[in-house]
Amino acid sequence: MREFAELGNPVDRRAVDPPENMPDSYCVQDYLAPAEAQFRCCVSYRNYAGLVLGARLWETQQQAAAQYALFVNTT
Repeated sequence: MREFAELGNPVDRRAVDPPENMPDSYCVQDYLAPAEAQFRCCVSYRNYAGLVLGARLWETQQQAAAQYALFVNTT
């Protein structure tokens, strides 16, 4: 799952804090991405995986947490 967040050249991105209390989540800031997709967070739970893109870290983290909650409550 982490490989989706780490797409592109490593010098063009940096790891940022993932949403709190979410195992197997990973977020990056991509300096070359369009402004509306500068942050990427990947979340996974059992057989589910999600990739969330956003312009602001805190919004992207919230959307990733919501995606994770959806996965957990689906099973």
